[in-house]
Amino acid sequence: MKKFIKDNGIYEWIFITLIPCVAPLISLIPDIYISANAKNIMLALIAIFSMIISIIILRKKQKKIKLNNTNEITAFAYTSAYKTIQNKRNRLLQRTYDNKTNSDKINFSENILPYNVHDYIEYICYELNALVSQITSINYEYLSVSFIYRYSEDTDKNDTNWKWITGKEIETKLDLNDFVNYEHTVYYQLINSKKKYIYIDDKKIGVDLNQYHMGNRDKSFNGIGSIFSTKINFSNNGKVFVHGILTISSYGEKFTSNIQKESLVGNDFKNLFIYRVLPYYEKLIQTELGYMYFRHISKNNIIK
Repeated sequence: MKKFIKDNGIYEWIFITLIPCVAPLISLIPDIYISANAKNIMLALIAIFSMIISIIILRKKQKKIKLNNTNEITAFAYTSAYKTIQNKRNRLLQRTYDNKTNSDKINFSENILPYNVHDYIEYICYELNALVSQITSINYEYLSVSFIYRYSEDTDKNDTNWKWITGKEIETKLDLNDFVNYEHTVYYQLINSKKKYIYIDDKKIGVDLNQYHMGNRDKSFNGIGSIFSTKINFSNNGKVFVHGILTISSYGEKFTSNIQKESLVGNDFKNLFIYRVLPYYEKLIQTELGYMYFRHISKNNIIK
């Protein structure tokens, strides 16, 4: 019953509508029952109480997800991905202007590509961070998106170390290749298992289950938050050429803190993200990993 009242906004109706309507009735009480000063005090208290409650309710509504169903979220994800593709087109167009003015000419024998692939993947992660912020109503500064990669042995036996593209935390003292071997990290679990992704809605529970390693930034927020990590590889016919891991993490709030279950039409955040949001960005990143692969083997051939 309590849940029904809360879900149907009965509390809000009582605080915003019913209580203010009662206020005029107080002034009609005869003075023989209550003094005029007491009436004024009661009316002032009701006015102040109603105003405070209204502000709290309005702020709570602002925190709730603005996108009401999976179709809207999917459309928003598509628009965001389309914007990201446009950014790449604009980068390529800009290089045509550079070439005409003979400044910073493209040397394909050295650069292979006319734009910075790492920088563009970082931009993709930036846009994904903004999208997650929009979906979850978590402020951008309390979210982080990171991406690490390495070339497979089939691509280059002499260069298989993991490297950061974006999201490296300054406070991380361990070398990345040591950190991924720490058993309680999501990196270790993805690298050493057949799991495609790891989703932990509550990091504290993840720590208890030895599925998550609490970092310094997590400790600053008392361990409150969520994390999603997934493999994104460039491969063909079962052979992986470039391995990648994308990780999205929240601090101070869980992904689902501000999302009403009914707004997701029966789907939880994990399924919503995996099947409605991630595919656009996964394909974008896979394409860039493909360019990185061909650039890498081309450079090696030139050196040889």
